[in-house]
Amino acid sequence: MSLMKTTRLYGYAGQTGSDPGFGLYKNAVMNGAALYKENGQIISDSAFFRGADGYQLLGAGATATVNVRIARRIEEDCFWLGEIVGQFGHFILSALSRIWALHRVPPHVRIAYSGAPAEELFKQEFIAKIFSGLGLTADRFLCVEGPCVFASVYIAEPSLNENYSVSEAYNRSVREIFSVGGPVDDSFVYITKHKMQSGVLYIENEEELCGFLEKNGVKCVAPEELSFDDQLKFWAGHRKFAGFSSSSFHLCNFFGSKDIILINRDCHASSNQLLLDASGSNRTLHLFSNDLVQLGRSYYFALLCKIRDVEAFGRSLLSCIDKFGSGALTATAIPDMSRTVNPSVLRDESFGNNLSRGSSASQSSVYHEDEGRTRTPEGVLSGYLTGSYQCHTAIEDNPWWQTDLGGLFDINEVRIYNRTDHHVIAMRCNAVSVAVSDDGVNFSEVHRHDFGGVPPGGRDGDPYRWVPAQTVTGRHVRITILSHTCLHFDQVEIFGLPHEVLL
Repeated sequence: MSLMKTTRLYGYAGQTGSDPGFGLYKNAVMNGAALYKENGQIISDSAFFRGADGYQLLGAGATATVNVRIARRIEEDCFWLGEIVGQFGHFILSALSRIWALHRVPPHVRIAYSGAPAEELFKQEFIAKIFSGLGLTADRFLCVEGPCVFASVYIAEPSLNENYSVSEAYNRSVREIFSVGGPVDDSFVYITKHKMQSGVLYIENEEELCGFLEKNGVKCVAPEELSFDDQLKFWAGHRKFAGFSSSSFHLCNFFGSKDIILINRDCHASSNQLLLDASGSNRTLHLFSNDLVQLGRSYYFALLCKIRDVEAFGRSLLSCIDKFGSGALTATAIPDMSRTVNPSVLRDESFGNNLSRGSSASQSSVYHEDEGRTRTPEGVLSGYLTGSYQCHTAIEDNPWWQTDLGGLFDINEVRIYNRTDHHVIAMRCNAVSVAVSDDGVNFSEVHRHDFGGVPPGGRDGDPYRWVPAQTVTGRHVRITILSHTCLHFDQVEIFGLPHEVLL
């Protein structure tokens, strides 16, 4: 199969339920990419955070040691926008993340930022057009370099943190920038990247794919060939899109109610696109392909790829277009964090529901001694952690625990919470096998892992997670400890979605 559903997101993707913070600060100190109180402690709402490689503060520290007595003072009232990056994707996601609060400040307030001079920024068509849509001109902006002190500055918390979280305030604010009316074309359009001069991902033979798609009735468009005005009209005038993941798709959120098929470089879905769609009205199906050969990087692109079999890839994409359009394939959704017992927010969460909740369970045997704890198989599906065991087999060769999910599902993750009340006992979980079955009789091993003397955690928020590189389908899931020992877990969680056929 050429195209498959992504099994997990990249980074984090959380939704916040309320408007971000907003406040007026006196004598705020700029140092690096953030502002600080007079005592040197960071004003966290002024900073940028990103969740790609762990949730991190960008370009700033938690404290600053600026001599405010001699630092340059800015006496004008200001609104802090943060760093403005001229790169399209970061501009759309980060530079616009504070505009939700602009209406709260008087019109005479200057917009303070770090970056290139306003005259240079406004030479980029998309920046000039977007700021113009907000009613902003270059003379409203104040380019500042630290260290300096703002006598009075309004600070709005970002409504979107890349690869981490989003507030409804983001989509609400960007959809007020442009109003483009007219008829909307309801046929799928393929967004090609083959005319790009630089970027993250480049597909060497994508032009060949475009030829195949156009022969089969799918229009192909390269946004780079359009003026920004025409790009806006294009995104507003069409409802359905497909293509490899890129920041071009971020413009869909300026209008909403779009259907998108996004092809990712691997089994991780773009968390930024998930964030944009989370509080909006777009439906996005995230896919990836095992027919994509990675060729390395170049001076202009972070990753070069080539489609191994263009026609097979194209046929697979046409099938997905047909089924997504008809409703036979469901859109990808941010995982609901209430689905898990884990006390920690984990990076790269898998997609789907907690299939093990409410399922039936069995195990190879039951420990003979009653220690006042649950020993039977359903104990590890209780929905809470104890730090000890909630199922317990006898000592035997290769003890196992299994569950019947009640139907055929695409399994995206198996999560094992080991007992953590005693290190030596926890070490009994030294190597595991995961097997799946459609009928509960004939099992196929899909995963095996040796812990190498470091047992998995559990209640500490560090369970063992098996997330397959591509979806595994089955009804029954069996976990076996590969030694002569007993199996005693605290909890087991299995995440996934009802099985859907892409081809």
